[in-house]
Amino acid sequence: MRKLFLFFSVVGLSVLMNSCLGDGKNSFTEAYPCYITTDNSTYLTYARTLNGRFITSNEIKLMEPGTFHSISYSWDESYGTTPISIGGYSYPVYNVTSTSEEIGKKELYYSEAPDEENPVPLYYSSQFQAVPDEYGTYWNDHWVIAYAYKIKKGESISAQFYVPPRSSDENNAEVVIDVRLTKSGTAESTAEIVEDDVVALNMAPIRSQYISSANQTVNVKFRFYTEGQTGLYTTTNSYPMRYVEYANQ
Repeated sequence: MRKLFLFFSVVGLSVLMNSCLGDGKNSFTEAYPCYITTDNSTYLTYARTLNGRFITSNEIKLMEPGTFHSISYSWDESYGTTPISIGGYSYPVYNVTSTSEEIGKKELYYSEAPDEENPVPLYYSSQFQAVPDEYGTYWNDHWVIAYAYKIKKGESISAQFYVPPRSSDENNAEVVIDVRLTKSGTAESTAEIVEDDVVALNMAPIRSQYISSANQTVNVKFRFYTEGQTGLYTTTNSYPMRYVEYANQ
């Protein structure tokens, strides 16, 4: 469960960080989900990390803008920074050393989730986490979702995300996204192991459907089958999506 362990460390702010301030030197080592983008002025390809840093490296410069990666990276003051400009303000991009693993992207299905006689459950609700891009401007309206499941050798799991069609009299204050797991492959063993995944879910369609005016917020919840509980489970936490005038710009 390496990816999920990393993700929970991020969400819990248990950052893999080392700051050497006593001897006058600054450095840090961190690991975060990141969004890859390009500066329009300098054409520098860089990553926007979950904790708000901008970073780049020889590896990151070769990544495709618009993709997501789990990146482990280190910076020392001797590596320096590269300035970029956003909205007329200058920001430092840290020149780091890095290793990474790509995060898959997912799209929403605008339909009711299918009825399943034997649904594949998530591995306990406590193993589900979501990190929202509340205003849609930092990660281009993608939310990072982490979950775990049980599987046998030879099998694979894919997650789908469903939003029921919106009715004209529906309360716009809350949206519930149904998560369903699909199992494929042929089991080569009877023993089950716990695996995990992290995906980047495109939430822009919800923004375009539900948010249109200032001071408007939609609270998002997720619903899924989970071990240890009969029937569907809905997250107790709600995740906000907020209005911004220039979302997705």
